[in-house]
Amino acid sequence: MRKRFFFTGLFMMVLLFACQENDKQTTAPIFDHHGNQFTQPFDGLEAFLNYQEKIENKNDLQKLKSLLFTERNGNTIQSEAFLEKNGDIAKALLHQTTTNGQQIQYTFYFLKGVLSMAEVNFSQVSKNFSYHVFFNAAQSPIATYMHRVVDAEVEDTHPWTLCKPQPWLNKVIEKSLRQLSEMQNQEGAFELHFLGFNEAFNKKFIEFGNTNYSTNLAYIDQETLVQQMKKSPQTYQSKIFQIQFEEITEASGFSYQLLTEILLKH
Repeated sequence: MRKRFFFTGLFMMVLLFACQENDKQTTAPIFDHHGNQFTQPFDGLEAFLNYQEKIENKNDLQKLKSLLFTERNGNTIQSEAFLEKNGDIAKALLHQTTTNGQQIQYTFYFLKGVLSMAEVNFSQVSKNFSYHVFFNAAQSPIATYMHRVVDAEVEDTHPWTLCKPQPWLNKVIEKSLRQLSEMQNQEGAFELHFLGFNEAFNKKFIEFGNTNYSTNLAYIDQETLVQQMKKSPQTYQSKIFQIQFEEITEASGFSYQLLTEILLKH
């Protein structure tokens, strides 16, 4: 049984400003464990970054990966959650790839199940830029930093620069947290209905999803419920399923999702 995830909503800022560098730096910069520089640090930044380093160095976190979903427009999306031994979520990732080649990576850090940091990276071939947002215990953004890389510039030569509040970014983070929760729980926008069967790469696949998102899994004929679905597919098209799976990578490099358990919810 997969662990269910719940995320507290964020309180949105109401003023719209552009990120901009300040000419004067009143405080010495702080560096994270990767050597990235943060200019104009706020009070408490070092504690946030130390906690991030602690999470990154943990080797006993349980990793739960969601199914890989394809949107109607061809974009793909997948998430990973990293759990402490007591079941609290410590870190989560959400990765999107668009049909125009842009990749968006969300990295979230949680303290006792509450969001404390969010890093959002937008990358394409020619350039990429990132935002790092810090949150207080009430889930309000307290500081936003921006980092930009263009063409072949070396990333470490560009510090994280303090920005003014970015309401659009906070809304993006709010949406991505909701997607992450629904993907991990296989509900909401990522509820799994039976869509049909297909074949590719000499393998048989079963497709689940809904009108907006879909996912394909290879299966073995011995699965009893799958056999029943093949005999009477129309009977199951209105049903909702819960899926367990494994990611398989063959020696050739070909990767796919293998159905390991299927549960008819209702």
